[in-house]
Amino acid sequence: MTRILGIHGIWNIRYYLENRRSAPAAADAVSRAWRDALTGTRDRPVDLRVCYYSHHLYRGTLQAPDAPELLEPREQELLIAWAALLRGEQAGTEPSDAQGTRTVRVRAAADWIAKRFPAGTRSAVLAFCREVNTYQTRPPRRQRAIDAVRAAIDHHRPDVLVAHSLGSVLAYEALYTMPDVRLPFLLTLGSPLGLRGVVFEQLRPAPAGDRGARPPGVERWVNVADVGDVVAIPPKLSRRFAGIEEDVELTLGSWEFHAVKTYLRTPEVRSLLHL
Repeated sequence: MTRILGIHGIWNIRYYLENRRSAPAAADAVSRAWRDALTGTRDRPVDLRVCYYSHHLYRGTLQAPDAPELLEPREQELLIAWAALLRGEQAGTEPSDAQGTRTVRVRAAADWIAKRFPAGTRSAVLAFCREVNTYQTRPPRRQRAIDAVRAAIDHHRPDVLVAHSLGSVLAYEALYTMPDVRLPFLLTLGSPLGLRGVVFEQLRPAPAGDRGARPPGVERWVNVADVGDVVAIPPKLSRRFAGIEEDVELTLGSWEFHAVKTYLRTPEVRSLLHL
């Protein structure tokens, strides 16, 4: 049976809080949710385990604050840059040194996203900015999250690594620290690895010039993204990274376009996993 290891994305701290702050119990709960989404009603076993790391990035604050101005200043700048990318503009061209100016701009960015994308997108974007900022600016937390992924890869020795959302960033960085590990297949879902001004330039190792590359030890890399997924910009990740075998673009037709369960339920993903 194919051994599958999942790396979850944003907004998963609830599994930790609902399970008495037990990371192993949270990992069990997330793994069950992934297996249920992947197999559906079919009575077919699947060897799937999800690496849980959300507690390492949890700062005791709301993942999605009620208002964008409650984000930290750098989180606000990430949101402004992100909205500019969504509008098809160049990020970072507007002044951001005045606090008042940034507050106005961050509210405008959040309102623009809320008006143009499905319900729930605004909260998801705010949560993403908060978790990405925590990951990028708190080195001890970043290292603990990476160590959790490394340990899971070492323990499970997966045939397939399925990395969703922010989890694809952790997987990418962890795999670069494990050049001797052979991974037959990396499958990224709704990945923000190519998100300029928010993720791409902050990767470790940093992309050489204007282009990243498939991590050493990875034999195949396929990327799957919904064309309307606001996290997966660009949806064709091969525009930013060399070594990607295929970009699979989907039209999920759901307001939960970024949710991992939505991706796992698609025939395309199940086919890639031979299920």
